[in-house]
Amino acid sequence: MGNDHYSANKLVFALALACVTASARCLESDFPVIRVGLASMGSHERFKLTSEGDFGVCDPRSPEFFGWWKANTNAMVIAEGDQVRVGDKLYPAVYFSSSGPWIKLIGPQRARRYRGWLHFTARKGKLTAVDELPLEMYLMGVIPCEMPPSWHPEALKAQAIAARTYTVGKIGAFIGQGFDVDDTTRCHTYKGVDAEDPRSNEAVRVTSNQIIIYAGRPIEALYATVSGGVTADASESFRAPGVPYLKSIRDLDAKGRPYAASSKHFYWTKEYSSSQLAAALSKKGRLGALLQLSVEAKGPSGRVLSVRAVGDAGELNFTGQELRRLLGPDAIRSALFHIQRTEAGWKFTGKGWGHGVGMCQAGANGRANVGQTYDQILKAYYTGVEIIRVAGSPIELNSRSRRVDRRKFSKNWRDGARDKTR
Repeated sequence: MGNDHYSANKLVFALALACVTASARCLESDFPVIRVGLASMGSHERFKLTSEGDFGVCDPRSPEFFGWWKANTNAMVIAEGDQVRVGDKLYPAVYFSSSGPWIKLIGPQRARRYRGWLHFTARKGKLTAVDELPLEMYLMGVIPCEMPPSWHPEALKAQAIAARTYTVGKIGAFIGQGFDVDDTTRCHTYKGVDAEDPRSNEAVRVTSNQIIIYAGRPIEALYATVSGGVTADASESFRAPGVPYLKSIRDLDAKGRPYAASSKHFYWTKEYSSSQLAAALSKKGRLGALLQLSVEAKGPSGRVLSVRAVGDAGELNFTGQELRRLLGPDAIRSALFHIQRTEAGWKFTGKGWGHGVGMCQAGANGRANVGQTYDQILKAYYTGVEIIRVAGSPIELNSRSRRVDRRKFSKNWRDGARDKTR
């Protein structure tokens, strides 16, 4: 794209973001948002809210705010059956907006600050909290949770584009629950304003609206912590038909050294007694005392496809990923392992952490450290793709193309409402 096109797109999106974060004069906004279910905050009967700016609450069916609070005071939202109580009235749903840059949500277990609007519905006496905000602001709270902000700026840019693309593809995944994505590892870990870092925010800013496409559509931009020197084909890790851009690659430099070799998670070992391992594997079926455990098949990248366990009471077969789930993905960190019998039991020795498909995050940092740019990094891990900048918002390319109207609370609303009562 030419520089003029780039500048125009950047200006359009900058204006949209400014409308959310700027002064109290910006009362209305009309642009695509992503709805993030705050699953990590839990489902509770009540939440408390506060903000460093004046804030208000609105019934989505009405353009008027019906309640407002001064900065640094508290509001309470409570579930009653399938309705939401604020003050002495019940509503099917409410959303809170602040004249400041964030609203703080305080629950029984944790408190976090969020940009955008906080939306609440209730079901059987429990609240569902949803953060509605522009995609780029969402990514500011995602990237530092997915990659250390201290890593190379080019790696952070690659991470921002991969996360943006993956999110676009996940839009609507939880539509039955009232949101597009949640804030856990099922989508992306998202911790709002408290997670933000200037370095990762800059990576989001300079790559704004860039996504990865294959054959004209956003890809499923999967990534893993450490590939172990070779990434996995999608069909290898997920036992499903592969896709052209998620192919196994040797993640090595010209000297044959893995780009991720400096990661402290590159190698791992885990040992079990025979009784510990038998107890874990018996969750799948009858096994008894474990007599034999062997790798039966490996995929093109060397990852384990199947494991056979023989006990004195039965025999069981597992896929490599199934074994990881049973024993714990933080224990058996990847399917790139081999098994050894020991005097005490069984020893797993492996490389890498995660499913291994797509971008290796540690490898991306290693590539950046030797001079590769973010587009070179992404094209190394995703075969045959293009990186494009989308006008407006990338959400419109792969989703409901819905534009929502959300009002920004301001002091003008509060004073105007008071004037009407005089």
